[in-house]
Amino acid sequence: MRYEQVEPLYKMWCEYFRTLIGERGQVLDERLLKADYHGALVLVAEANNSTMIAIVGIIVLETRQTFQLITKQDKYIGE
Repeated sequence: MRYEQVEPLYKMWCEYFRTLIGERGQVLDERLLKADYHGALVLVAEANNSTMIAIVGIIVLETRQTFQLITKQDKYIGE
């Protein structure tokens, strides 16, 4: 998988997230916890493995306790 292949997913995610945070009714914290993060562009700020800190990429797989992502250098981070 290459970064350029998932860039359109990031653009779709941005639209989804704008809609999500604009919804009324639920508390924002609840919406953030329930949100789908596939396609989000993230920066790793904290990690048990210090080599992961400061990595930037688009989330391509979300599990219960992890995000797996692809970087601009086409490096798959996860597993």
